[in-house]
Amino acid sequence: MKKTSIILAIVLLSIKFSALWAYDFSAVSKGQTLYYTIISDTIPYTAEVTIEDYYEMSDVDYPNDSVFIPDSVEYNRKIYAVIGIGDYAFYKCDSITGIRMGENIRYINYAAFYKCTALEFIKIPESVESINHFAFHSCSKIKDIYIPHSVKYIGYYVFTSCSLLNAIRVDKENKYYKSVDDILYSYNLDTLKACPTNKIGEIEIHNSIVVIQEGAFIECNGLWGVLTFPSSLRYIENNAFDGCKRLHFVLNDSLEYIGNFAFSRCQEFKGILYVPKTIKYLGSSSFSGCEGIKKIILPDNITILYSFTFDYCKRIEKVTFGNNLLSINDFAFYRCTALKKIEIPNRVKYIGSMAFYHCYALMSVVIGDSVKKIGSMAFAYCDNLKRIVIGKAVELIERDAFFYNDSLQEIYCKAVNPPFITTSNFNRTQKNIPVYVPCGSKTLYEADTLWNQFTNFIEVDYTYELTTYSNDELRGSVSSTYADCISQQAVIEAYPVNGCEFTRWNDGNTDNPRSIILNKDTSFTAIFDIKSGFYQITVLANDSSYGEVTGTGIYSENSLAKISATPLFYAYRFDKWNDGNSEEVRNIRVTCDSVFTAFFYDYLGVSHIENTSPLRLYPNPANYQFTLDNGQELMNEVYLYDVMGRKVKHFPVNAPSTTVNVSNLPNGIYVVKINTASGVLVRKVQVMR
Repeated sequence: MKKTSIILAIVLLSIKFSALWAYDFSAVSKGQTLYYTIISDTIPYTAEVTIEDYYEMSDVDYPNDSVFIPDSVEYNRKIYAVIGIGDYAFYKCDSITGIRMGENIRYINYAAFYKCTALEFIKIPESVESINHFAFHSCSKIKDIYIPHSVKYIGYYVFTSCSLLNAIRVDKENKYYKSVDDILYSYNLDTLKACPTNKIGEIEIHNSIVVIQEGAFIECNGLWGVLTFPSSLRYIENNAFDGCKRLHFVLNDSLEYIGNFAFSRCQEFKGILYVPKTIKYLGSSSFSGCEGIKKIILPDNITILYSFTFDYCKRIEKVTFGNNLLSINDFAFYRCTALKKIEIPNRVKYIGSMAFYHCYALMSVVIGDSVKKIGSMAFAYCDNLKRIVIGKAVELIERDAFFYNDSLQEIYCKAVNPPFITTSNFNRTQKNIPVYVPCGSKTLYEADTLWNQFTNFIEVDYTYELTTYSNDELRGSVSSTYADCISQQAVIEAYPVNGCEFTRWNDGNTDNPRSIILNKDTSFTAIFDIKSGFYQITVLANDSSYGEVTGTGIYSENSLAKISATPLFYAYRFDKWNDGNSEEVRNIRVTCDSVFTAFFYDYLGVSHIENTSPLRLYPNPANYQFTLDNGQELMNEVYLYDVMGRKVKHFPVNAPSTTVNVSNLPNGIYVVKINTASGVLVRKVQVMR
């Protein structure tokens, strides 16, 4: 996916090219020709380093190797203090390896060293006060950046895509910024500014953070584990975690803002996405390409789903919309290829172009009665779509909105006046399928020069809503028809699965199918029971954000039911079933109704362990060894595992304390498991040298 890089490039190039620029003079510094723009031609004379030609960047004669920017330069018998590095001054200069600056430099401007891919060394002088957006973006050989005490402002994307950068350090005397665990923060620790791209391992965000700045963690692919946001966090800005492919996130309940591309391409974001109820803004492409998400629950605060919000989320099977949603914008669920059913709430007014394009598992679409416009190709190439309900307010169905829907079997159009469609809508749909239109509207549809391609219009009464439920969807499903225009009769029918039977409706009636006179909004629930000789196996997870289970179903007596438990993320582990069995996949002999609960836990956060033990682990982080002290209780044996679950050390103890030698282990996070007579203790240790 290239959307992020394209958008960043557009931002980069569009902001600054609004005026004509050219250098005023050039001068040679230690054998290298540099170009300058005069800032002040009166005393004190000042100039900045600039690019030779803004419009022919590819033909610029850039310097090579190490570059020295002098304190001052002479031109026309005047001595100009060099006070800054101008916009794009060394843009894509892939031949310089080092930069040394004079002590008069006050600012490093927009994209000054953008994509200087050979640059390995740069010393920011203590005179610098401002480092602007994209200043060192994509300087892929820089490993370390030191921010002097003088710097007062650091912009967005300054150090992003510096693929070898593993530390951003800040002078202790700086009153505007500080570094914690090599991550750049504002001085008061309310804003996280930037994480070095090559930082490796688990991280924790300071518990006072309110804002995670735009692009702060973009493409930090060396980070892993579960990142739980502190309760203080309110704003996650654009591209904040874009491309963090190995991080799993736990969103906090006080979060208010998730920016554009904030979690784009975060493939370890798995399971159910509960968008916090406090969210007021969910940006474009905010979860684009999060291929592990299976279910989305949106809060009532969300009124607009912006373009590409969930595009390419290929495992999403179900979406629950909030009650106040007004618009589903272009490409919102583009290529969500596992999505099976969509019900658009009644307050939604607009469905954008290609909003559900190529959702080829989609079988049923119900469009609420407030929708007025369905955008072009909104449901195009939904190859398995069988049923469409078009709300009564729809006026316009744009070009190709229902293009290539080969499998469509029935259309319900609740609009009295035929919505405007184009010739390409329903182009691959059989024209003899039933099209259900409101009472008295059949002649209008037959007279419409585009709708009259269909030949089987049936009038039904849409005045009242008939809603049907199943008491247990595992045991059976229910269908209903709309009321007949003359008799006002509707039909409801219950369909039990194998091993189950329909017994009655919630009002005691046992007719199936059943005819109803519909003269008001009505609902019915079908009651299904399990037949003799069959039993229900229910498989649950103690925490669905940690793992998923399979095997729930109706089984015949003495048959084998296969159940499984699968952690969603490598930092999570399956522990055991509620009956003590520890097999992730097992076969159960069915003899009665049974419930099996899989217990998952956070392997790295060890949140499943009650911290009542006296066990102490120190020092942590450890350099070459650490001590385990369990008070008076004996420890039987000790295991060490790396973050991938591989056993790296095991030894017997039979003592209340021991020293563990880790001098042969690489830096990283390790899980320590200690077997004792009273149970298993788990701790986490970081090895760092």
